[in-house]
Amino acid sequence: MERLGEAKHEDKITLAHLQLLPLITGVQTVTLEEFSSLDRTKFSPVLICKEEGPLTAAMEDEGIVSHYVNDLVRPFLRFATGKRFGSCCFSYVR
Repeated sequence: MERLGEAKHEDKITLAHLQLLPLITGVQTVTLEEFSSLDRTKFSPVLICKEEGPLTAAMEDEGIVSHYVNDLVRPFLRFATGKRFGSCCFSYVR
């Protein structure tokens, strides 16, 4: 039941994949295949990348929306810090 003043929205589940570099390698190929095979009446796939590239172009060919976050970074930490190598630090707010 819709409440007074509420806007109707599609009951789709948004699936977002965060990929720093828009290259196509093993993991990205799997992501592309999985996103392409989703039932679009139930799911809305979204790709988040630092910039345009082969992966975003391939996603666009499949009708998948890409968002760009230019300051998206993944700092690599030294082993001596005791932290996980390749820990990811980013924020994306909308």
